[in-house]
Amino acid sequence: MNSLQHRWQILVGILILGGIAWLAFGSPMLVDFQTDVMTDRRVTIWNPLRDREPESIAAGYLRRIHVPNCSEAVSQLNGLPLDDKMEACTTVPAEQLSSNCVLWQRYDDTKSREYWINYHCRYLAVPTEDELVETRLKRIGKDWNLIGYRHSEY
Repeated sequence: MNSLQHRWQILVGILILGGIAWLAFGSPMLVDFQTDVMTDRRVTIWNPLRDREPESIAAGYLRRIHVPNCSEAVSQLNGLPLDDKMEACTTVPAEQLSSNCVLWQRYDDTKSREYWINYHCRYLAVPTEDELVETRLKRIGKDWNLIGYRHSEY
């Protein structure tokens, strides 16, 4: 084996190890940038090795909130501030959001154990329109609390 070939093998090995380290220790979103300011289109490459538990917990909360009897479901949520509980149910039934939402963005603060997970949720009455739903979770021990919920047209 010649010297040049050996150097290429070492370089490829370093790149592969660097890529694995980037995936293992990287954020949930490896690449995230906006492609069109007018439509808020984004390109996001998700880390395939990310912990999906916060996303699963947030989606479970959305399924509980986006129901016709929202006030009853929201009153049982632990950790959610009263203002957020009130806003969670302010939409009229014709504007009810689907609980089948698409993950859009996620930011983790592992130091404070808080997670911001944003979804696009379609309206049930007007399935061509959607809304940005922002959830904020906090991990306390082994428990998860929904500590923030907002939705707004973008």
